[in-house]
Amino acid sequence: MGKLLAEWFWTDRWMGSSGFLLPMEARGLYREMLTQAWRRGAQLPNDHDKIRRAIAASLDEWDRAWPLVQPFWRVRGASLINETQVAVYADAQAIAEAASRRGKGAARVRWNAQVDAQADAQADAQAVPVQCPPSPSPSPSLSLQEQDQEQSPPKARRPVENPKAVENPKLPVLIRLVHAVLDDQPELATPGQLAELAALTKERAAAAHLAYTSMAIAVAIDQALAQREAAAARA
Repeated sequence: MGKLLAEWFWTDRWMGSSGFLLPMEARGLYREMLTQAWRRGAQLPNDHDKIRRAIAASLDEWDRAWPLVQPFWRVRGASLINETQVAVYADAQAIAEAASRRGKGAARVRWNAQVDAQADAQADAQAVPVQCPPSPSPSPSLSLQEQDQEQSPPKARRPVENPKAVENPKLPVLIRLVHAVLDDQPELATPGQLAELAALTKERAAAAHLAYTSMAIAVAIDQALAQREAAAARA
């Protein structure tokens, strides 16, 4: 524990003590000695010259006042002490140490709280956020017609002719056949043509530059072939 920088001085106790009845000169010397002793841990060196220089008293002032002040001090080893001041100093030191322990304990609590808060923040930052799926309900801002259009399955789009696909001489005929199949008119094409178109769309859709998904066209052709075969069986 370091020095106690503030000197405890009980006014009522001092004014009711026998030291307060000393003459002014002796009373001032006594008070200066108490202050210097407090700064040194409630003790003074048992050396009159050192004490006199510490309290800035002249030799004559010391010689006149010391005999009156001496009864308030006693020798303890190499020091002079005042019993009352020793007791007050011990109380003050105990209070200061208790306050220091409380302050350190509170500081540890604050530090631990800050560390825990930082750890929680880092854990939250590293956690993968769970995204909720979009609501299947239609937007209230859409009209009923727009909602029906939004919920209805997309219709098959016809393939369009690609002007860059001129290298395949059968392409115009095949595209017309696809149009016929998608328009539910498979009778416009012969079974051989439909089979050739099916093979072409499954294996060479990219080369033929058809502007439609090859699998969708193949499914449509397969359905058309199945309808033609069923019709031939019934006949």
